[in-house]
Amino acid sequence: MATKNFTTKFSSSGKVAYAITNFVGLLEKESVHADFHPLMDFLKNSPISYALTASPPIYAEIVQEMWSTADCSSTRGGIKFTIKGKSYIVTPSVINEALHFPESNFENIPTHDRNDTLQVHMQSKKLFASLVTKNLNANVEFVLPEHVKVQLATLHSALSHTSSLLLPPTMEDVREGFTSPTQVALPTPYQSGTVATSSISESAGKGKRSKRKRATFPPVETRDDVPAAPEAHLPQKKKDASKVSSLPVVNHEVPPAETRDYQHLVNTASVLKSQLVADLTSNADKLSSKEMITVAKKCYNKLQGLGIDYIPFSSEVNKMIAKHQEVEFFAERTQKWKEDDIRALHNHQVQCLSEVTQKLSSSEDQLSTAKTNADSLKLKREELRGAILKLTEDLSEVEERVKTLTAERDQCEEADSVAEAELGKLDAEKEEAYREINDKYNAASEEYKRTSNQLLQLVRR
Repeated sequence: MATKNFTTKFSSSGKVAYAITNFVGLLEKESVHADFHPLMDFLKNSPISYALTASPPIYAEIVQEMWSTADCSSTRGGIKFTIKGKSYIVTPSVINEALHFPESNFENIPTHDRNDTLQVHMQSKKLFASLVTKNLNANVEFVLPEHVKVQLATLHSALSHTSSLLLPPTMEDVREGFTSPTQVALPTPYQSGTVATSSISESAGKGKRSKRKRATFPPVETRDDVPAAPEAHLPQKKKDASKVSSLPVVNHEVPPAETRDYQHLVNTASVLKSQLVADLTSNADKLSSKEMITVAKKCYNKLQGLGIDYIPFSSEVNKMIAKHQEVEFFAERTQKWKEDDIRALHNHQVQCLSEVTQKLSSSEDQLSTAKTNADSLKLKREELRGAILKLTEDLSEVEERVKTLTAERDQCEEADSVAEAELGKLDAEKEEAYREINDKYNAASEEYKRTSNQLLQLVRR
């Protein structure tokens, strides 16, 4: 897979335009729009970089949907994803077709680009087929392919023409899918120590490691009753490794193909280095000091075979082994207590147990008394409940009687009101009768007087 010589940046509008070439865009998380970070997160465990190639423009929604549904576990040697409900599978052959790199021949590649891209494409294809499919599984120990080891050894001679010594990508760069087109050589001792130290701290949290056999070692010397940590014997450096770690600065340029090819190898070597160092740090609570020394030796041998300077961080490893050995020493002292101390401790524990038993018996008696009191309280509570219930019933009867008397009183008041009304009517009728009688009496008196006068007049005649 070929790479561009510049980094393509995503615009805030959600579009990115790729030039129509036979190259793939180089992606770096620092320069990519935040919406495209899921793409980089998906590739963080792979030492290879991937990029999309299509006619411009590429819409952000399509890229986000692709990488949010991407899955490489269900396909062999490919990536499966879904766009708008339709499934797609990207394989090396699909990438070759998109880049105009046929499987059978490379005659379609421009002549001026063929030498720079052909070797890198072949190397990336091998890495895609072997490293990605084998090493993305975190439960499988890292496997360095044989052809990578061979090319790593053969590239040592080509590095004598480097123009400068540069720091190889760290473990984080490898996980982010880092790929650099710049010239890279093996690190200096100082640089290797920096990378190794950071790798130790990053790998401390991993607990997935294979079991190791116990090895027999000579007894360990002690200093002031505390065993001194024997330093892991550092393997002798090979001549080629010393040459690589102290390469001179020569004003020559490395061919681009070899530089990119070697970059992939350095990436894989960094992954192997970090996992080898993590064997020592993550299993510190499981291995003995002697076993840790054995693991350290194996780690040094592997790093020496990769041409990486391990001396700067070996002192840190030895310090860690020393601390672990000191802990083991005090643990052994704790286990070697005298029998008298153990018997005294046992007697003290028996006495404490007897006191606790007595306290427990007293507590049981108190509990029994409390239970008896609780039973009597329950009986009293039941009696009170019965009395309250009876009072409640009596109160209900009284309330009913009060209601009845209240109703009768209301009826009497109503009858009294009616009687008063009738009495008022009778008084009014009486007054009317009195007036009528008076009127009749007055009329009769007048008639009597008139009649009397008439009679008197008749008598006088």
